[in-house]
Amino acid sequence: KVTGFVKIIRDVTKEKQAAEDLLSSEARFRAMYENSPDAYLIMELDGGKIHDCNAAAEKMLRGTKDQIVGLTVDKISPEYQEGGEASMDLIPKRISQILKKGSMRFSWLLTRLTGELFPCDVNISVIDFEDRKVLLVGWRDMTQQKEQADALATSEARFRAMYENSPDAYLIMELDGAKIHDCNAEIGRAHV
Repeated sequence: KVTGFVKIIRDVTKEKQAAEDLLSSEARFRAMYENSPDAYLIMELDGGKIHDCNAAAEKMLRGTKDQIVGLTVDKISPEYQEGGEASMDLIPKRISQILKKGSMRFSWLLTRLTGELFPCDVNISVIDFEDRKVLLVGWRDMTQQKEQADALATSEARFRAMYENSPDAYLIMELDGAKIHDCNAEIGRAHV
């Protein structure tokens, strides 16, 4: 025989809204990650294997996600970096610095799966991912910028050689003549 009952009502609106907000935030992050023109990878701290990558990383490395996931950074780095130091020596140094600072940006040479080298700007952060710490790695291919800088340096060297070795006297000065910035050797011979 029922003599009474108790009714308990709990408002779960805030919890439901928080769960919806979290799903929405995750979807936005996933969309940014997948659709970014910059390459992004998630790399395991333990062993350094690539756990995931976006389409831009596939394009940059000239491979598929199946070919890339599971690789380690030493497999996609040349033996030596531009400064002449061995990649295998630099990798643990960089990882140690990243772990101390939480994030780091630096230049690095990578090797596409086709074998060609390319310079990139690397930005790495330690993040929480699926209940563990991982590295979020961003790469920007700097091939075009490096080619432009090399072309400019070559052009400047050519101009400098023509300027310094010209049989004509050249003088670089302020328009009002108040200050001389540079002159070639011929200017000295012209005044003798």
